[in-house]
Amino acid sequence: MTQKLVNWEIAVYALYLSGGASKPIHTEDVALKCFELARDSFSWVRYPDHPDKDIARVALTDARKGKAGALVSGRAGKGTRRVASARGTLSTDGWMLTESGVQWVLSNEQRVAQLLSRKTTSFHRQDVLQKIQRVRKHRLFEMFKRFSRDFRPSLGELADLLRCRVDADEGVWKRRVETLRNQATLSQQEDVLAFVNTCDARIDQLLRDGVADDNITAS
Repeated sequence: MTQKLVNWEIAVYALYLSGGASKPIHTEDVALKCFELARDSFSWVRYPDHPDKDIARVALTDARKGKAGALVSGRAGKGTRRVASARGTLSTDGWMLTESGVQWVLSNEQRVAQLLSRKTTSFHRQDVLQKIQRVRKHRLFEMFKRFSRDFRPSLGELADLLRCRVDADEGVWKRRVETLRNQATLSQQEDVLAFVNTCDARIDQLLRDGVADDNITAS
């Protein structure tokens, strides 16, 4: 029996190829990549030379559901509203892989690429590795390696790591952390992943306690 991919699998893979492990990707960009990968499944019926954005949107929505593993977060459309995700964050049009989605890509990339008659590529992981190197060179990572049990960075130091304002809202903090977590997971850097998870817990603590931070190193 010939194995066949369902649309949400193609959409998740297309999101990954479009850089969705590191940043939100617009629905139209994902639709175009889906069309490139599987034209017959993601085209208009009467005009098969055109990608169908709605098919991609439905596939991404299916991938966002718990029964598929909550592999993506985000939404399609205009404006801003709260969407179904692990953190229930606010979003405009755009989709990202969740940590579960990155794990799914690691486990299924070879199978999906083979069924789509494509060669797997290391380009995206090489790009992610370059981003991980910045984290490895950051002074907080050095502190974590040396003093992991007593690692309590300030909010300003964490803002410097994540390149955000120290007074950014919680959604910004979480998106930056999720991006780093995806990159660490995709590149299979277990020590960096442990570091990111520790920083995430520290951010939660500081934001929950409403700590005023005098050690501001980011603007």
